[in-house]
Amino acid sequence: CFRALGDASPRLERLDDAQRARLEHELDALVFSVETNNLAPTMLLDGDRPKDFSAVPILQYQGALQSRGCGSFSELLDEFYLRRDKAEAMRRRSQELTHQVRTLRDRTAKKLAIQRSDLLRCAALFAVVLLHVSGARLADVPVDSGAFQVLNVYDGLTHWCVPVFVMLSGAFLLDPKHSLPLPKLLFRHILRIFTALAVWGAVYAVANHLEQGGAWTWPGVREALWQALRGHTHYHLWFLYMILGLYLVTPVLRAFVRGAGRGDFHWFFLLVFVFTFLLPPLLRLRPSQTASLWIGNLNLHLVLGYVGYYVLGYYLKQNTLSRAAEF
Repeated sequence: CFRALGDASPRLERLDDAQRARLEHELDALVFSVETNNLAPTMLLDGDRPKDFSAVPILQYQGALQSRGCGSFSELLDEFYLRRDKAEAMRRRSQELTHQVRTLRDRTAKKLAIQRSDLLRCAALFAVVLLHVSGARLADVPVDSGAFQVLNVYDGLTHWCVPVFVMLSGAFLLDPKHSLPLPKLLFRHILRIFTALAVWGAVYAVANHLEQGGAWTWPGVREALWQALRGHTHYHLWFLYMILGLYLVTPVLRAFVRGAGRGDFHWFFLLVFVFTFLLPPLLRLRPSQTASLWIGNLNLHLVLGYVGYYVLGYYLKQNTLSRAAEF
């Protein structure tokens, strides 16, 4: 069709007499070539990749593919399938190399992320120690002394440590890519925190009982342990209670981050900023009974406390911030 009409797929019912005559002539010539074995085995190449072969030269691609003639059909078929197998082997090898490179890249990125998290965790641990040391001494020095100013600076510069710990927990526990079935959450995370809380709560309760002049008797120790189980523990164990609460709502938050878009996250963080960070200090500076009543009636407990930091840890892990947002 292309030889006769210049079109590889014409509509036969639309051909005029001259076009039909040219098509018939080309068909007769093709039949004659077959009968007289006057054929030209031809292979079409796209670069080095074989695309097709024919008994006669193929013209309709018009330079899009390279045409290569062969001496015989056996030579044509041998070279065609040899080139095709070679191209297929190269394609598979290329896919394997691409997969290996991507796997190596992902593993390297994961290792770097873990190393950054470990480094940040170590820095937060150091800040926790510095925070407790400076905070414990603040009450022992005069407010107008140089020591108070130095300790106050250290105390103020290290309060970031607890939010960082919470964000690190959220970055890993809220990630939907990491499987976290409920039994694993209960027995590996929640039970571990509860055990630490019970053990250290009991230790500090007994120590506090003895420090206040209590006798080392079984009834006294038992009463101290009972007070610990009721939640009357040493003040600095508040962190374990807070983490335990976040772990309890982790399945709900994982469902939220799995289906939330960036706009949903931004709205959530806006509520966190307004009701957790903006309004409380403003109401301390300028108390308003109306505003306080509205906030109390809204009962927006989901955006209060450390939940915002918990979700923020996951968000920062998954999203790249602009320079303006980082600033």
